Amino acid sequence: MNTSKLKTMQLLHAAFCVAITTFAAMAFFLVKDKLHFSMATGQKDPYFPLFPILAVIFVVAGQFLFGKQLSALNTSATADEKLVRYQTAFIIRCAFIEAAALLNIVAFMSIGNTVYLAVAAVLLVVFIGFRPTKAGITDLLGLQYPDTEKL
Repeated sequence: MNTSKLKTMQLLHAAFCVAITTFAAMAFFLVKDKLHFSMATGQKDPYFPLFPILAVIFVVAGQFLFGKQLSALNTSATADEKLVRYQTAFIIRCAFIEAAALLNIVAFMSIGNTVYLAVAAVLLVVFIGFRPTKAGITDLLGLQYPDTEKL
């Protein structure tokens, strides 16, 4: 069984997860002396509540574009065409979620407010939930037996 396409997407997913985790850990160690947790809107934090709201918008936009890419897929397309479209949609969704997470980590680095780190952690959990699996791709693309071996 040729699993190179699925393995490639899973490796890319893992790389995104490691990037978010590593950057968050590095940011934590850089600002560990000025940590605080504040959700007050009257604070002198120019990024709150903008960046957490942007995180939600980015996740929704990524999901929307992911769905739009897959809905534009012709049902009579070959399995290879479907997989290429899925890979494109997958990368778009990953990029949006990672961008939101990294944006909040940068805000955490500059302010020290752990709210941003918590938002990034939630985004990482959401991102992990989008890990591509053979069963998920098969169901989403409506692939049947001979085509499932192309994953």
